[in-house]
Amino acid sequence: MLRAFGKSHRVRTIIAAGLFLIASVAVAICTYWSGLGHQARRAERQNRMLSSGQIKDEGMAATPQPELTPRQVVDIQLRALQLSGGGHDGIATCFEFASPANRRMTGPLDRFTQMVSGPPYDAMLQHVRADVEHVEIAQGVATVIVTLVDQNGQNQGFMFVLSKQTDKPYVDCWMTDSVAPLRRPPAPRKPRISA
Repeated sequence: MLRAFGKSHRVRTIIAAGLFLIASVAVAICTYWSGLGHQARRAERQNRMLSSGQIKDEGMAATPQPELTPRQVVDIQLRALQLSGGGHDGIATCFEFASPANRRMTGPLDRFTQMVSGPPYDAMLQHVRADVEHVEIAQGVATVIVTLVDQNGQNQGFMFVLSKQTDKPYVDCWMTDSVAPLRRPPAPRKPRISA
């Protein structure tokens, strides 16, 4: 009788341990998925704040910061231009990251807005997708090559040239000196299959 009790106790212990393991895995999965939901909610909140010009409070810089890399600066500018709508908040954010030398050539903001709103730069406004293809940094100058797909589905390439600033208030900040369109042949179209 004692042996039977011992076996049933072991079985119950194994079952309890198995249930505990299953519960632990379930909690881990729920935690993982809720974390993904949090990340998605945070990204959505950042997008809203970026489009309204309040992005600095959500971990995305609204102004140049020394810790930002050239790629991050270009990403911020492209995202701002992608989200720019009826107002010009995105263009203003982009102008914030223009170097002082660039601002002297393209500013003030109203003039910069007119320039960005016309060809070829208007392709960046509300673009569908942007891919950074190449980043090169040498002697305080960075070149970032970007290909984007505009609202009409056309591919457009741009070369961003940035420099690390040496004067106050932007010491050690990467800022955009120029953006030039790249001449590229259009991507080959896929052949149509007729049925």
